[in-house]
Amino acid sequence: ITDNEGAIYEAVKRNLESSEYRLDTGRGSSTSTADYQALLLMYKVSELLAGAADLDSFINSVADLVMEQVRADTVVVLSRSADGDVQPRVIRHRGALDPGEVPISRSIIEMVIRSRAPVISADALNDERIKAGQSLALYNIKAVLAAPLLLENDVRGVLYLNRSGPVPFTKADGELVAALAALL
Repeated sequence: ITDNEGAIYEAVKRNLESSEYRLDTGRGSSTSTADYQALLLMYKVSELLAGAADLDSFINSVADLVMEQVRADTVVVLSRSADGDVQPRVIRHRGALDPGEVPISRSIIEMVIRSRAPVISADALNDERIKAGQSLALYNIKAVLAAPLLLENDVRGVLYLNRSGPVPFTKADGELVAALAALL
């Protein structure tokens, strides 16, 4: 198992062991709706990976899939150059954007890069870890989930998601997005 496959395996395993959102299937066992969705998403991503013509088409397809499956308002995949500059590679947003507009919080991106770990916030505007900037208020961002794109402990980019509605991202969402980030 490669490191990426190991990360995916661990996230799926934790989701399967979780007792949140259990649903009786009527077949003598209980299954989690969240577990099923996580496994289905990972299956769809593996199909995209197998059929992708190139890395850009794979990343674009994953961004579309994540936006729908995780119900994010925004999904941005950022690449980091050797000099540390961060540029958007893919931008998906439910609203209209002006040319060149990137609906992200730079302070959250910087936090993910510094910590080399995912950041999840249910209330980004009031989260003490995050310097509440203009972008959070401008886009009415309530919940944020961002995970590093790592290559041998080197941050090569960030997978960034946000929501403006009242439903926060869960720990299971964070683990799943972190596992997906390992593929990008």
